[in-house]
Amino acid sequence: MPRLICLDGDSAGHETTANMLTWTFYELARPENASVLRTLQEEIDREIFSSSDKNTRVQIGPDSAQQLARCTYMDAVCSESLRRHPVIPGIGRAAGQPVTIAGRRFPKGISESTLMAEH
Repeated sequence: MPRLICLDGDSAGHETTANMLTWTFYELARPENASVLRTLQEEIDREIFSSSDKNTRVQIGPDSAQQLARCTYMDAVCSESLRRHPVIPGIGRAAGQPVTIAGRRFPKGISESTLMAEH
């Protein structure tokens, strides 16, 4: 599995890729994420290994990009890992619509750092 995720994140620098992979594998190894790992493995088996022997190495070829593009769950897992453990801290996020947290209303456009400081 690491080889497959590396293909998806390979365009980034090695430090950012290593950081993302470390946190992703950490999260996947946690017992409460067993169903996520199982679903991810099923997707990889279906989309990457469906036309080959699962005991052979994955070959990078003309179909690799299309195979990875079909791995939407893997993309979601990596995105969630990056959301929870950002590789580059300080990337700001703003609310796209008004939001209520613990009964307190915040306007559209409020930054995540403001929400964290106020809550």
